[in-house]
Amino acid sequence: MSLLQQYRKGNKLKLNIKSTVNNSLITKIVHDYKELLQQRNKEGMSFVEEAKELEITFIENASQEDANEAFDLLFLSYLALLKTDFPNITIKLYYPFFDEKKDRNNYFFKLNQHRLHFFITGRREVFQLYKNNIEYKARRIFQSVSYIPPLPVDAVTLDTLFAKKQTHNDYLSLINLTINGTGNNFFDISDREGVLSKMQQLFKEKKDPLQSWNSSDLSGLYFLKALYDLYVLRHYINLHYGLSSDYQIGQTIVSSKDDTESTVTFRKEIANVLIETSAFYFSDVEAYFFSLIISNSDLFKIPLSREEMHAKVSPFFSGIELEQLAIDTKFLRSKYINIYKENLRRIIGYVKDISYGLEELAKNIVDHTISRHGIITARIYKYKPIVSLKTVDDEWLNKFNSNHKFLDINLIDSGFVSIKKTYKENLLKEKEYFTGADTGESTKALMVAEYNDDIGQIENFQLSDFLNFNSVKLYHQINRTKARLGLLIFAQTILYEKEAFVSLSSNDLYTNDLSGSNLFVKNGDIVFQKMEKMMPLGTHYNFIIPMNEVLEMNQKSEDTSYKETSISSSVFMELHNYGFEYSSRKRLFRVVFESSKISTDKYAKLDELKAQIGQQFHNGIIVINAKDLVHILSNSSDWIRFLANMQFSSDFFKDIIVCGLPSTVYVEIINILKLFDKISSQTVGFWKKDRFILFYIPVEHNGSIFWFNSLLTAARYRQFVKMNDEIGLYHLNFNSVVDQEVPVGVETNDLEVSDSQLFSKSKKLLNFELLIENESKMSLFEDTMTSLINIPIDNDIHED
Repeated sequence: MSLLQQYRKGNKLKLNIKSTVNNSLITKIVHDYKELLQQRNKEGMSFVEEAKELEITFIENASQEDANEAFDLLFLSYLALLKTDFPNITIKLYYPFFDEKKDRNNYFFKLNQHRLHFFITGRREVFQLYKNNIEYKARRIFQSVSYIPPLPVDAVTLDTLFAKKQTHNDYLSLINLTINGTGNNFFDISDREGVLSKMQQLFKEKKDPLQSWNSSDLSGLYFLKALYDLYVLRHYINLHYGLSSDYQIGQTIVSSKDDTESTVTFRKEIANVLIETSAFYFSDVEAYFFSLIISNSDLFKIPLSREEMHAKVSPFFSGIELEQLAIDTKFLRSKYINIYKENLRRIIGYVKDISYGLEELAKNIVDHTISRHGIITARIYKYKPIVSLKTVDDEWLNKFNSNHKFLDINLIDSGFVSIKKTYKENLLKEKEYFTGADTGESTKALMVAEYNDDIGQIENFQLSDFLNFNSVKLYHQINRTKARLGLLIFAQTILYEKEAFVSLSSNDLYTNDLSGSNLFVKNGDIVFQKMEKMMPLGTHYNFIIPMNEVLEMNQKSEDTSYKETSISSSVFMELHNYGFEYSSRKRLFRVVFESSKISTDKYAKLDELKAQIGQQFHNGIIVINAKDLVHILSNSSDWIRFLANMQFSSDFFKDIIVCGLPSTVYVEIINILKLFDKISSQTVGFWKKDRFILFYIPVEHNGSIFWFNSLLTAARYRQFVKMNDEIGLYHLNFNSVVDQEVPVGVETNDLEVSDSQLFSKSKKLLNFELLIENESKMSLFEDTMTSLINIPIDNDIHED
């Protein structure tokens, strides 16, 4: 009998399942869950007043081989949604195969940790767990190397799970607080595993009892494991006590008579990457994925022999350097450390991309579904469980071998309305907004016409179109793109760059004609397939991402096509024509926003911000202080939507200056726009070659601020990099502080800079840092010069 039939008959609902909880079983459970929801909505809330019990019994014992990976966490996610919608149902899991020998109960203890993690991240009990017929509750908590905790998403947790840590609660502070009060002889630094065990023990003792734990506590436990896997946990313990770090690292990066520096260099370089990338300020979600990927990637395991290290490094070198690698062990170690560091930086960027994408999708759940809640899960699978648990295309799977690992990410909701229907309803609402907006009649008519066109076209959209950049036909209609930006960015990143298998199903509560799509890339093109087994309720995103185990290294090329470094005095003379004063021949307009009059709607606020700037500024240069918008534009995707709205619509602003945007946000913006660069469409690209945004980005070093510029323009990313590389010859350009590969043979003369007021007649970027002031009324140029003067002279610095 279905769960609905049992629900009607009495207080007991029973379900028997096998230990291999796969896609077929989950689909059946969700179908029953959908029937319960349909009946509840038909009868009203009285349907959930009577207390019920759902008893789920395992009728098959899991083998030790399958104990770790035979269970799809998606099953527990749907139980959590069911529990939310039917709080009157007590869910009980019975495992009758419990053996008093603990080494035979891995499957059971995994379930127990899932129960505890759900309690911590969601602050409620999703299910009870019984060994035989006795309820079992965990007395200890562990972080896993194979999965992240299940993360319930709602209006409250959305703000906490994705919030960056601050100086008072960052992960370095966590380490110091954990070992405060312990003597410096408390750790045997030579015992790597022992140090991790002791740190975990101390951390848990200071966080007890378990009932007081939250997601931030769990993410701290995960982050400690990541530092251990990167061989620097002991380094930070030594720093706390003011001790030098003299422990060995692996079997190949060791101190020896001919090389006493490699271990010191390794610790220093890894620590620098973690600081420079703000890893210690990771959000909870970033910390979870960082630990999961680092623990499961062979990239960060130190080679066991010189031969193995040489095999990893040698493909990146040739000529004299390759010969030196073969004979000079110290040289080999130094190159390996550089590549290790570069790959760590790459993985940190990847982690941020994952978190960004999931945050965007989670926002859609909170903002656009009736239930307003969902759940994120992720875990690492080997090849065999992917075959047995998931429904994937053989053509895609055959690209990988049996030793491959996969990162499986799921985000689900129990929304009653499909993505397609929700999207259409949002277009109708936005059209209504523009119909009543206080804008010019011609602009209003244009926007309404574009919305009517979009609303008509949405009927022809397939579900897969919401995951595909190539379906963006009208990029000038920014409202179409901004509603889909997060989903598009995340999907394109993992489809093209990570070769993932992506599935999306989205179905109404009362629809039996189910819709779902699979996507993967073949020969550079996206393959679309209709899903055979899809979730019949709500929206389900599934991303199965191969773990890349190949080291990468940026090969920077020398380009000697442009070597002019000086600026003629005429450029500075031209700058005299510019100013904020009314009498200036070329006006700079400092925008002051009235934030109290800005809507909280994430789309309407963009148009309201633009409206506050006013039409009279179109012939000048708009100057925006990013700090004025910090409470309105909260992340990089908000900034992209805002700037695109400023420069992609018919009433665009050609020249904009943005001051004070944090470097981390700017880097995220560029990384997102790089995804648009992959599109072959004439209307979609990196940016636009005849629109210009000049950023002044503050970079802090030892308490001093240095202002670097960067120019956003060009339809292709390689042209953007080349343009900024040339600007860097006579300006402090941000390219000099980030790891950008300089393309060879790219010409920038096809960029229409002559039409931009940001450039001189000789096509040189003007020095607006002389005109723009910081909060202390000091020009950005003076601020930077003051910081340069205050840098202490280091006798160890050599000129080269």
